[in-house]
Amino acid sequence: MISLSYGQMPTKAEFRRAFADAHDGATETDFPMELVGADAEVATEAINQGIDSHLEAVSFTQFPGRHGKLGINVQGADSLHTFVRRLSEMHGDGNDEAGDLASGILTTLDIEWV
Repeated sequence: MISLSYGQMPTKAEFRRAFADAHDGATETDFPMELVGADAEVATEAINQGIDSHLEAVSFTQFPGRHGKLGINVQGADSLHTFVRRLSEMHGDGNDEAGDLASGILTTLDIEWV
């Protein structure tokens, strides 16, 4: 378990290790999510930034979620790190929903914000 202050991002190396641990050693596997409401809105905003000031983009595919949910597969550890970093930045700008989604994703990787 990695514990970080709320809003603090793990390093890419820490993130890749946590992702691999959660995915049987793989770092290039998809991370599927089905989102609704505020989570779907902040995810769409984070993805639609394109290439950002870190010269990174979120690679993803979209799929039809069940019951009208937004279904996305973020492709690999590095893209998921970028996605979570963007959510963290949005949280830093006052978007609590973005922080909640980032925290939830990190929890699945055995990383906690305290």
